[in-house]
Amino acid sequence: MWPADKALGFRLNGTDWIEGGIVIDETVAVARTLKDLGVDYISVSSGGNTHAQKLPPMVPGYQVSLAERVRKDAQITTLAAGLIVTPGQAEHIVASGQADFTGIGRAVLDDPRWGLHAQHALDGKADYPRSHWRAGPGIWPGFPLAHPQSS
Repeated sequence: MWPADKALGFRLNGTDWIEGGIVIDETVAVARTLKDLGVDYISVSSGGNTHAQKLPPMVPGYQVSLAERVRKDAQITTLAAGLIVTPGQAEHIVASGQADFTGIGRAVLDDPRWGLHAQHALDGKADYPRSHWRAGPGIWPGFPLAHPQSS
């Protein structure tokens, strides 16, 4: 039995992007069933299981509408993913009600301190852990050069 004090999530494809593959209506139905079984949130992705035949343009947030549909129709907390790159983009997705939170994948591979940089970009400060203080804004002279959009 999963502990009640721990969130339980499940990742689903909103679509496979192939003829005869998973479609969003099926994902919504599965999400409803998972919610009834006690799952707390659904992480909505797409493709990746096979060679997609009809991919949409790979633009920032191209999968967000899938998470939004699951959230609305299954009435379950959702995580949106798919080319979520900037802090402002992630904040907009949550603030607009498209999803409850976002998954940041490749952007974190590119910048392992994406979370700190996002916090700084959104509210002008970041709670750097003590071990990172030397690389933070106001201490490291290179910070404004490395993050001109944050300065």
